Amino acid sequence: MGVRDCACYVIAIDGFISDARAKAIQQRFEAKALMMMGDLASFRAESVDNSTVSREGRLKVIVTAVRDKDTKVVDDYNIEIYGVFRDGQVTPEHMYFRYGEYLYETGPNDPLVDAPASKSNLEFTPFERNSSSFDKSKCRAVKMDAKMSCNQLALLRETFPDRFPGDRKRKRD
Repeated sequence: MGVRDCACYVIAIDGFISDARAKAIQQRFEAKALMMMGDLASFRAESVDNSTVSREGRLKVIVTAVRDKDTKVVDDYNIEIYGVFRDGQVTPEHMYFRYGEYLYETGPNDPLVDAPASKSNLEFTPFERNSSSFDKSKCRAVKMDAKMSCNQLALLRETFPDRFPGDRKRKRD
C-alpha cells in the first residue's frame, strides 16, 4: 500500500506506519462514517446541519472514534486536524493536519506534501486548489486541536528529515 495509497484521513488522524495499520484506520473511519449517517435508505443530505459548530463536533467524533486506545501520542507535539466539508456531508471529504508553520496532506496517488500554514492554505489547501473535485465556494474547513500521533511523527521524520531530526527507523509489516 504505502503512503501514496492511503486516504487523506488516515494520514491526518494517525499517520502511516504500516499497510496493516492504515487498513485498520480506514476500516474504523468507514464504519464510524456509516454509523453517523444512520439508515442510508432514509438519509437526506439536506437534513444535515452545516453549521461550523456541528461540523467541528462531527470532526471530533470521527477522530476520537478512529484513534483508539492503542494510538500513542506525543504530548509535546500539538497539532490541528482539519476536515473539509461540503454542505450535506456528515464526514469530511478531505482531511489534513497542521504542525507549527506547515500543513501536511496527501491525496489519491500523491506522496505526503507540506505547505506553509498560511491563512489561505489552511482554508483551501494546495491539493484542493489543484483538484477539479473541490469548489472553494462549496467547501469549508473546520479544525480541532489534538496531539500528534507517534505514527504521524515517524512519517514526518522519514519524509522531512531536516525538519524532524531523530530516529527515522520504522517498523514495517
